[in-house]
Amino acid sequence: MLARSRIIAALLAAGLVLAGCSEQSIDKEPTAQVQSVVVEGSLGSIPAVSLPDGMNVTNREELQAIPGFGRELGAGDTAILTVTTFDGEGTLIEGPALGTPKIVTIDRDGVGEVLAETLVGKHEGSRIVLLEPVQVKGKDTTLVTVIDILPTVAEGTVPEPVAGMPEVGLVNDRQQALAMGEEPAPADLKVAPLIVGQGAQVLEGQRVLVTFASTHWSTGELIDATEPATPIAVNLNDVVPGMRAGILDQRVGSRVLLVIPPDQASGTDTVVIVVDILAAYTPEEGQ
Repeated sequence: MLARSRIIAALLAAGLVLAGCSEQSIDKEPTAQVQSVVVEGSLGSIPAVSLPDGMNVTNREELQAIPGFGRELGAGDTAILTVTTFDGEGTLIEGPALGTPKIVTIDRDGVGEVLAETLVGKHEGSRIVLLEPVQVKGKDTTLVTVIDILPTVAEGTVPEPVAGMPEVGLVNDRQQALAMGEEPAPADLKVAPLIVGQGAQVLEGQRVLVTFASTHWSTGELIDATEPATPIAVNLNDVVPGMRAGILDQRVGSRVLLVIPPDQASGTDTVVIVVDILAAYTPEEGQ
């Protein structure tokens, strides 16, 4: 068995890797004691774990605590994960990356061989619980790892459309604004929610995980965009003023249409941005 500190160090490093356990396969059918494990809390939050008395697994086991119905993950895909770990009594193990969403690649380099194999075939929106035997000071115990697979596309309710805003369509697998032609561009920043998420509001100074596509108002020509289902992390203090103002106070899970005049963008033309707000967190000092 592996020392707990070795596994935790690997998990809480930036890569979220289960590096020390690559030779141990996962039992696909959870035992009765594993099925009695209770994990509470919404997806992406720091959960609470309740374990049955005398919990002691002999092999690594897997439990799906929340079923997901989003995109199915394949080898090499990009995903957003949050990872939290608990000891054999269900006590949260503190660490520098606790509850922080991470953008990872589902392969050996991105998350480690075992975790990559575990995640392939899983769906976004899932919560996976891994339980594995470890030794702490010579005593057999259990390490519990809770992995949330966050969506890489906005999810929520669709509000009534806002008049005078560009239409949005699917272009090369991206949601982006279509050309407005000779229609006069607004002089002020315009913000229109296309999907209203159910997550927390984005706050000042946070780092936000997004996908986006920016286009010219008149022509609809693409200026810049993320790859489909491939989010990036942006610091709200580092983006153009119009994008910052348009994302601030929106809820995680939302898709927002922004019409940004030149004085709040970075050019001489009005810019239109469709942005999916997928996660947000406050970085630690120095990050």
